[in-house]
Amino acid sequence: MAIETYELEFEFLGLDSCFGYLERIKAPLTIERISRILPIKASGRFYFGGKDYFMIPIGIKKGLEHPTEEVEEGDLVYEPNSDSIFICLKPGKMSMKVTKLGRITENLEAAKKLEKYSPVSVRQRK
Repeated sequence: MAIETYELEFEFLGLDSCFGYLERIKAPLTIERISRILPIKASGRFYFGGKDYFMIPIGIKKGLEHPTEEVEEGDLVYEPNSDSIFICLKPGKMSMKVTKLGRITENLEAAKKLEKYSPVSVRQRK
């Protein structure tokens, strides 16, 4: 039986962590791929210099599932062109279509305090 929700920790090395989840029903194929590569260690960065989205490259090369452009603060989305998970730090309409995966539920402020480039580790929460 497949896991329906993956509880995650996003640890910003040397700083703080935020916590959230991926909800399989939102994008079952994409989330299945992500679950197979956990834990992820990457160099994250803000998308094109702004502080609206923090992107974490993941290397799954997956297309869109249930595409949307509308996001809320705290959403976790997959953007296939950059092959990255985005942590949405502000609500709004994105300039590209994305797949919603889940949400950050605790300490979103940790992601808002990051510098331009930050090492990040994403793993299942214990």
